[in-house]
Amino acid sequence: MVRLLVASLMLAMPLVGQSTVLVKPGAAAAAQPAGDTALLAKAKHGDAAAQVRLGLKYEQGVGVRRDYPRILKDLKARIQNAQRKAALVVNLELVFLYWEIGCVILQRQTTEGWGAKVIERLSLDLRNAFPDVKGFSPRNLKYMKDFATVYPGPSILQQPAAKLPWTHLCLLLDKVKDSEARAWHIQATLENG
Repeated sequence: MVRLLVASLMLAMPLVGQSTVLVKPGAAAAAQPAGDTALLAKAKHGDAAAQVRLGLKYEQGVGVRRDYPRILKDLKARIQNAQRKAALVVNLELVFLYWEIGCVILQRQTTEGWGAKVIERLSLDLRNAFPDVKGFSPRNLKYMKDFATVYPGPSILQQPAAKLPWTHLCLLLDKVKDSEARAWHIQATLENG
């Protein structure tokens, strides 16, 4: 494939199925393919029809393929999809961590008689150990304990509840006391957003 050199930038962009590329207007070409010389000359001097025919569009000194908007849209969709997947994984880990903390509190309350003062102290110590991390208030630690009470086994990771954000789970723990009604709300939220 023949490539044309851009004078100072040495920029070349191959065309799929073509033997020519569009270069910055006024740039010197090292070689010119036979048959496309007139079309290339028109494209280099800003003829939009020639640029489109060659499969390139000239914008601000850079050759841009006609399908660039589609490629950009596709890449943006992939990035957003990856962000959503990452958020779901992070949420699952956070819910599991909070469940584990709740299990420890629940176990210690049962076996060692931990009371509200220990939860206050644990909250203070965790917030001091992780000053940039939110979520270790006494109230949230109590939610963690309640969550571990409602979902006593490690199967929480397979439960639909693990897919919901923590704040949504806290609202359900506060407002919906019946386990069947809570399960219905969780499933409805997952299905309908």
